[in-house]
Amino acid sequence: MKLLSNAESRCDRAREWVSQRADDELSELERLLLRRHLGRCSDCRSFHEAVATISTTLREAEELVPERRILVTAPRREVRRRPRIRVAFAVGLIALAAGLGAFAGLIANGNGGGGGDAPAPQDVAERPASPPAIEPTPTTPDLDDRPIAPV
Repeated sequence: MKLLSNAESRCDRAREWVSQRADDELSELERLLLRRHLGRCSDCRSFHEAVATISTTLREAEELVPERRILVTAPRREVRRRPRIRVAFAVGLIALAAGLGAFAGLIANGNGGGGGDAPAPQDVAERPASPPAIEPTPTTPDLDDRPIAPV
């Protein structure tokens, strides 16, 4: 890995600014810093003159219009099918995951169907009828059971 010296990094930055100046994309501060650097560095000044000459030549060149229309067509690729295949694959994976999750939920609950706490139909038929509910008798609260502070 080559480390650039301070002067080399300044020249790299100045040459980048020269290109941006040709496109009129420099701020006032960058223009001032570039002018200052070009005043000191003959290599960058030569680069600036070359870029300026090329830019001027291109801007002043006569615009050529072709006599016939040029039609450029891109070759057909089979790339268009790939996103559809990926989407179908993703949907299939989601459906598989949902099915496995439902199956795991049935196994975890211990019953073959229905939802969570509902008993299976065969379990309901086999259970004896429950005895009538006995109502609790009211009791007086024990004073030692009261909270000391509000909760």
